[in-house]
Amino acid sequence: MILLLPVLLSTLLQSCGKKSEFFEGQIDYAVSVVNDPEGKYKTILPTKYSLYMQPNRVRFYVEGGIISSLFGGMIFDGKNQMAFMLMKSSKLAYLLPQDEENALDREAHKVQSKVESFEDSVEINGFWCKKFVVESIEDGKRMKNELWITERLKSQYPANLTKYLPSLFHHSIEGMPLKVISYSESGREVHLDATELVEGSVSSSHFEVPSEFTQTDDDPTAMILMMKKMMN
Repeated sequence: MILLLPVLLSTLLQSCGKKSEFFEGQIDYAVSVVNDPEGKYKTILPTKYSLYMQPNRVRFYVEGGIISSLFGGMIFDGKNQMAFMLMKSSKLAYLLPQDEENALDREAHKVQSKVESFEDSVEINGFWCKKFVVESIEDGKRMKNELWITERLKSQYPANLTKYLPSLFHHSIEGMPLKVISYSESGREVHLDATELVEGSVSSSHFEVPSEFTQTDDDPTAMILMMKKMMN
């Protein structure tokens, strides 16, 4: 047993120092709107999204636009099987229900999505990205998202993220989106372009409800649907 101790200690140290195969870091996206002649959506939508990730954890921040004065982003914490929607206007953190017998889950199941991959590739911020298209039908409306994914950065998305936002983070796609184009039936396009990508350790505090917010179990379904209607 004594002879085995050095081997066991060496193995333990190697496993502790081993880097996760999944992406950890921050990605900032600039938001722009095409075919918005009255400038309505440019006023409403954020000008910037920031995405902070650990394996099985995602945090969204938003900046600019009317929406950012109301909406404080979202937390998807797969490690603790929790998700929150943060509302700046009320300083409330809505805990998204995790069971399958709730209104929000029923709404999520109404969304039908299919994914198609293409051979097209483009270099973005030094990463080669492959084209995927996610077509969805929600409330009778057709939506199409064109995703440019780098498979060099492996993703481990929380299950609740892929359930509630399959058109952007589909469970069948492995990799990180560095460019997204969302097409609406009206011809409007919303572009998200990665402007900065930083790989490295991310503080776990990003996945905790900020101290100025009060956690609530109130059903957020109606509020989420209202915000979706504003942004679509």
